[in-house]
Amino acid sequence: MTGDRTQGRLRAEFGEEVLVDVEGGRQIKGHTENISLNGVFVVSEQKPAQDSLCQVQITLNRMSPPLVIKIKAKVVRVADTGFAVHFVEMDLNTLEHLQKIVIYNSEKPEEVLKQNKNRPGFK
Repeated sequence: MTGDRTQGRLRAEFGEEVLVDVEGGRQIKGHTENISLNGVFVVSEQKPAQDSLCQVQITLNRMSPPLVIKIKAKVVRVADTGFAVHFVEMDLNTLEHLQKIVIYNSEKPEEVLKQNKNRPGFK
């Protein structure tokens, strides 16, 4: 799946812990399957309603100490194995970490870099 496109952005396989705080106070634990600058697919038995607003919290356990990034998002697809969220708001520091994650985990990092140059930001 690495290198596939999602809404015009390349995505990369990426498996880390994720906690999704859904509006209304519900928390869903899972792990990421793939990620792009636009969004992430969360593998989880629990699923939020489509179109729910949420905050995605990804824990980067490979870093020492682990780093947590938080991104405001919207649930855009619910599937048997989990759900996809589209990122709607993040700070600049988070965007920079996200870009590095996608580049580092992509099979086509040069294409990701080219996309980032041609379409800065995450939309």
